Amino acid sequence: MTLPVRQRRGWGNLLIDFSYLLSKKEKRLGTPEKPLSDLGLVTYRTYWTLAVFRYLLSVPANEQSSLTIDDVCTFTSIISEEVYYILKTYDLIEAIRDATDAHTPGTMSPPKPSNPLWQGNQYTRRKQLDDAARAVSLAEITIPAHYRIAFEKADVMYEYLEKYNRKGYLELKPDKLHWTPFLVTRGAQPPDLAEEAAEALHTELQRASMSPVRPPFGLPDEDVKRALQSSPGEHDAEGEEDTEELEDEEAD
Repeated sequence: MTLPVRQRRGWGNLLIDFSYLLSKKEKRLGTPEKPLSDLGLVTYRTYWTLAVFRYLLSVPANEQSSLTIDDVCTFTSIISEEVYYILKTYDLIEAIRDATDAHTPGTMSPPKPSNPLWQGNQYTRRKQLDDAARAVSLAEITIPAHYRIAFEKADVMYEYLEKYNRKGYLELKPDKLHWTPFLVTRGAQPPDLAEEAAEALHTELQRASMSPVRPPFGLPDEDVKRALQSSPGEHDAEGEEDTEELEDEEAD
């Protein structure tokens, strides 16, 4: 949650990006808790749009014809309904009746100087996007069996990313994340995750063996050293002296 005084500074998108980065590390899809509030939907829609557009623009031309929504989900960790929601909102996906024509987007065109979706002032652009978002409800999404992703409309994606990058918001560096997911499952773990978990455990054990032993909670270091340095014979002798003193006192 981002407090109102910190909103419109990119913090919400940063937190969402971090949550999806953990999902990528876990190699599973992630989705926010539903239903989303109006402000939450706007924030998540911004992140979904950025993630999907960045991935689509990175796809080589020779792989565009075979790209599917599942491929986008695997790379972004966003579920298929939300990927379709973004593509449909920006008119980047078309349903195909004939299965032979599916997944043939053609060649990606370079960005154009202007696009009808972004013409007009800021209010007009926001109204166009809001109208498109209302036409596609997350609760009523049905992904067609055959479709094509419109890579020829790459100017829409380029322009959206350029507009966001001009804001200068903070962004995470995925390569700086050093974290191994803790998986609780009855089934077999994927080989790569099992190896990562084994390496992390080995590193932690080595680190624990090299670290000095800390004293128990509430016990000063000097008392611990004194207790460790004293021998069992000394404790026995002290115990015998105490017993003799008690016996003398009782005799008196």
